[in-house]
Amino acid sequence: MKLVNTLKHAMNDPAFREKVVENQDPENRKIASEVLFEKALRTGWRREIGLHKKHAPDEDLKQGMHAALLRMMDKRISNPELGL
Repeated sequence: MKLVNTLKHAMNDPAFREKVVENQDPENRKIASEVLFEKALRTGWRREIGLHKKHAPDEDLKQGMHAALLRMMDKRISNPELGL
């Protein structure tokens, strides 16, 4: 559920459509989505304090979480009827 909440917050960011959905460059799209995921984590850190504490110092966890969020985001963008 924590990843879903992070994804929802990132996808609700005003910059999401322009910087991620409409971005044709895969590398820039990935970077923009990671920035939005980080912002969502910082914004929701009080709610998700356990995830934040684990995420901050562990680079492998951070990369794995971003990869999972990217897969979830791509699935949601390509199938909007799925919802979150």
